[in-house]
Amino acid sequence: VSQLSNDREMMAFQVHGISLKSLLLPFLIISLFLSGITYYLSDYLVPAYNTKVEDVLSKYVYRRPQTFIAENILTKLGENQYFYVKKYDEKNETLWDVVLFRYGKEESIITAKKVVKEKGKWYLYDGKYYTVDKDGFLKIDARFSKMELDIEKDLENYLRLGKSPREMKGSEIRSKIIFFKKVGIDTAPLIVELYSRYANALGPLIIVLVGIPLSLLFNFKSKSWGVIFTFILVVLYQGSSAWLCAMGKERLISPNLAPWIPDIVFSISGLLLFILLDTTSAYRIREILSKFFIFLVIILPVTLGFSTEVTITADHVMKYRDKVVFSGNVEVHYKDSVTKASTLVAILNDEGKVTEVVSEGTVTYVKKDIVLNVEKMRFIFEEERAFIAGIRGESFFKDEKGKKHKVYIGGTSGTVERGLTGIKYGYVTTCNLAEPHYKISAVFVELKENEYMVAYHAIFHILGIPVMYYPIYFSSLKGGPQPLIFSFSLSSKEGLIITSTYNIPYSSTGLVTITRRSVEKGEKAGRYITLEWKDKVYGKDMSMSFSRSSEDSYTLSFKISKLAFILPSTFSFSHKVTGDTFNTVLNLSGIEKVGKGKYGYVLERKSTSSNVSYKIPYVFAEKVSIPTPIGDLAIQKFSHKGDLSYKEGNFFDHLKDMSSSGNYTMVFATKEWYILKSVKTTLKGSYSFKEFGLVNHQNLLDFLFDLKGFSIGTFPKYSFDHNILIGFKEKKDEDMRYRIANVFKNTLAFSAKGFSFVLAHNYVDAFGKSPESFSSGKNANFLNISSKMSFPPLLNTTISMATKYDFMKKERNWSDPKVETTSSFSIGSVDFSIKTSTLYKLYEPEKTTTKYTFSQAYGSLKNSVSFLYRYGEEKHVKEITDILKISGREFLFMRRPSLTLKTIFELETKKVKKSTLSGSFYIGKAKNKISLSYVKDSYFKLTYGLISFDPTVSISLTSKKRDSEWKMDKMTLKIGKSLHCWGMSFESSFGKDLKVEKLAFKFYIKEFPDKGFSFDPKTGEFGFSLF
Repeated sequence: VSQLSNDREMMAFQVHGISLKSLLLPFLIISLFLSGITYYLSDYLVPAYNTKVEDVLSKYVYRRPQTFIAENILTKLGENQYFYVKKYDEKNETLWDVVLFRYGKEESIITAKKVVKEKGKWYLYDGKYYTVDKDGFLKIDARFSKMELDIEKDLENYLRLGKSPREMKGSEIRSKIIFFKKVGIDTAPLIVELYSRYANALGPLIIVLVGIPLSLLFNFKSKSWGVIFTFILVVLYQGSSAWLCAMGKERLISPNLAPWIPDIVFSISGLLLFILLDTTSAYRIREILSKFFIFLVIILPVTLGFSTEVTITADHVMKYRDKVVFSGNVEVHYKDSVTKASTLVAILNDEGKVTEVVSEGTVTYVKKDIVLNVEKMRFIFEEERAFIAGIRGESFFKDEKGKKHKVYIGGTSGTVERGLTGIKYGYVTTCNLAEPHYKISAVFVELKENEYMVAYHAIFHILGIPVMYYPIYFSSLKGGPQPLIFSFSLSSKEGLIITSTYNIPYSSTGLVTITRRSVEKGEKAGRYITLEWKDKVYGKDMSMSFSRSSEDSYTLSFKISKLAFILPSTFSFSHKVTGDTFNTVLNLSGIEKVGKGKYGYVLERKSTSSNVSYKIPYVFAEKVSIPTPIGDLAIQKFSHKGDLSYKEGNFFDHLKDMSSSGNYTMVFATKEWYILKSVKTTLKGSYSFKEFGLVNHQNLLDFLFDLKGFSIGTFPKYSFDHNILIGFKEKKDEDMRYRIANVFKNTLAFSAKGFSFVLAHNYVDAFGKSPESFSSGKNANFLNISSKMSFPPLLNTTISMATKYDFMKKERNWSDPKVETTSSFSIGSVDFSIKTSTLYKLYEPEKTTTKYTFSQAYGSLKNSVSFLYRYGEEKHVKEITDILKISGREFLFMRRPSLTLKTIFELETKKVKKSTLSGSFYIGKAKNKISLSYVKDSYFKLTYGLISFDPTVSISLTSKKRDSEWKMDKMTLKIGKSLHCWGMSFESSFGKDLKVEKLAFKFYIKEFPDKGFSFDPKTGEFGFSLF
């Protein structure tokens, strides 16, 4: 068929009106003839051949023909006996799962778990014996534990002659299937073997039904492609058949259906392809598949001194003598790199193996974090080197904070070799524009994947203007600080300030940093140098630094952390010298977090030129909980600190002068036990020592016995609670105080729909020595009275009242009652509510007051007006407070508003006393934040910020009233603007009478906000930090 397509014979057939479907007929006739031959061979010749092969292998290869017993085979013993063995253990001469069938006048079946040869005889163990007469009625049904096997000939000789299914003809298999079903043996392997012979015989017909329409549909012109697709079809057909037959033998699917599934699927596919021939759908399908799907996958082994595979995929391919041309969505996979191109040419050597590939058009090369877009690429496999031209690419690197940044590279030409990329006349930038706002251009750029980037003879450009020349520019790509950081600034007070930092990593964890700083003039004039070292040694974080600010001033420090000393600890040392004075600190501290709490310690020695002091030790614990079987101990607070300070002598000379102090608060609460809910013990105190003597101390030990109460009834409901408190207090030079108190609480509650009335009686009986210094240490006897009534039908009104009667007082026993009312109703979409709170002064009625609050809500608007009414004063209302809230999804031009305006009006002056406005809202994606504060005759402040927008704006205005006039006190304006890869900020500040104090401009790289330059024409300051 491919030859006909290549010679354009197919086109001639179609031109003369001959249907392509008619070409299938001769192939069908040939396939039917081949199917018949296949069936004859598989059912007659192959079984006899397999039998002879097994005999030869048993006799000459395995050399055990006399003892070979076939497993899972039904074997005929004599004229009227059949024998079945599932498994044979030759070493122990044991047969497992045996069935013996005898027939004649009576049919008998004997089954046994195992058969063992003992003293030349065979015995059956753990079996059953059945006998059936000629009419099919069961005569004997017996079980046995051991029985001698009585057969006419030696069992091994019979079993050795047994046949497997692949050695049987079809007629033999069919007879055994009938017999196996009768005796209850699984027939799945026999059924699959029988039907697979029929199914495989149809193989030539199936291949023709699928292969010929497929070749005609896709018009294969190459004989090699015809062979490849025929091979693929045969592998799919035979492979699926073997797989499904194995599943059928295990009855995972029906054994009757398993052999036929490949024939059914391939036949249906072939018929569908045959129907599509000579239709418009066939041409559309061919066009879609060739346009959108990659159907060519070639794996070319490259054996030029190394073992590697190159995988090339493309839409189209053309094979020539010395090259292969790929086109359309070309993709090359080689080791850990991927190359994508529109066209690729693979150059072949005399042995037909690929030596190099040339990619043109839009070429993309990807390897790890490097992506290169080039115009042309040539890759030589033997050298593992790629030559590239017209380069534009990108890579990544991490800064010292671990943040990942993208870097863009470009150039005229270059090479890629074993992870190293070299670019001639290239540039590097973090700006993604075709013409970057800033870049480092160089004669040669070297890029090592995830390691470093070096530019030789580099010039830094800003907006195309050369700014600075570097003989060598180096940048690390593997994270951590950059090797060189340089900045300078100009200040009217300090003059020229130059700072340079050198970071020198010497291992994966070790880093040395050198910082030099010079200040031209002012109080800090001079040259400064700082040397820092950091590393991880044996799992411990270590650091050391040395800084020198002048000839007679320096600082030396050392720190090591993650020490396993009682707790995870840190040791630090610092020594600072300034002129004739010094300050040295040695510190060892540890801390451990436990849940929400923590505990730790501090040991410290501090010495100066005039004094020495110690902290030995400082121990602390906060919010530490310790569970026990009987309760929980909570250390709410504990601290102890020892202090020693002296000017002359040594530590031991002044040891007697040491002072220490501490305080603690601990609570232990037991679990429920019999009549006790819990026993809560509180220990609280403080102490101080000096010269090993107790100077001061005070302690509180308090017990709270919380007894189980009870409640009865529902209307009314009565409840009773009882607590016992026992406490002790002691303080230096004072007598011990104690308190014993009984606390009773009785509650009687009446509750019904819309009404509740509660009487709560509290009684405290306390005695002891100064019991009033304890909580609940005073006698008490009072009754709390509260009630609440609701009237839902009547404007949703609720009235509540609360008061107290004290039995201990001789007069004025009643407390001032408080009455509160709430009413709410709606008119259309507007909700209204009225709240009042009246404090009635029983014994001073003229001081009675009522607070009124009127609220309205409509959509996003909520407003409340409140005032306090004083009944006994001439001016009943002095001021009114209005609170307006705007919230929700939208209001007028605002989206997601959240604003609150609070205003206080004075009725006497009819002026605003105080007003505040705060909140935010969105207009589109821009967030607007506003804040306003006003105090009468004092000050006015307004701030506004435009956030999440470009540009960002921040305005702050403050005005104060001086000499009866409002005058400007201060105003600031900040503007931030994105200039694509650059960022610009402007900050101005104006003082009294709008006097200019600051006009600062800053331009910075958006990817690195700390890199840029700034200037202030007002102060004359200038700063530059880009390296």
